[in-house]
Amino acid sequence: MSAWCLAQAWKRGGAEALLSKGWAIPCLLGDAQRPRVSRIVRAGPAVCGFEDQVWTVERVRALVVDEFMVRYSNSGTWRLLDRLGMSWQVPARRVAERDEQAIATWRQSTSPAVKARRAKGWVSRFPSSA
Repeated sequence: MSAWCLAQAWKRGGAEALLSKGWAIPCLLGDAQRPRVSRIVRAGPAVCGFEDQVWTVERVRALVVDEFMVRYSNSGTWRLLDRLGMSWQVPARRVAERDEQAIATWRQSTSPAVKARRAKGWVSRFPSSA
């Protein structure tokens, strides 16, 4: 809304006229469908057959089309996720198939050798920030 429109609304109705009136475009999904989308998204992409653990707007959009035969634009899908209380997040950089035993073995055997090499004067091209 432009500054001129805001000023006109203020003149007509004061502060009350400037209050939000909710979403300008109604949601294409019904009240019963939105919680289902939320449950599926919260269950994770693997439930829908994706290899990695990352939801993208395109994937959610495809999910909505497949499940409910409703088409959203990318921005519409983004607004749908916002309505469902979801926010943009960077996924945790932890592999779902993480092998704790292999990590412990690496820390005991390989890590000391790497640290010893650095102690002998080996210089990394990428200095650590620590």
